[in-house]
Amino acid sequence: MIRINGALYPYQEVPEALESPDGCNDFIACLCATRNFGLLSAVEVVKELCKSKW
Repeated sequence: MIRINGALYPYQEVPEALESPDGCNDFIACLCATRNFGLLSAVEVVKELCKSKW
């Protein structure tokens, strides 16, 4: 289970879980956007995203 960082969602309430495809897509988009600012994801997050449910 990924702990969702509230910094990824400055424009809305932080979701407790990523249960819908839209929620997952939004999370990945926000996560990718942070790389533009030099903020790299933790290894655990990348490993979780590589699992088949994503």
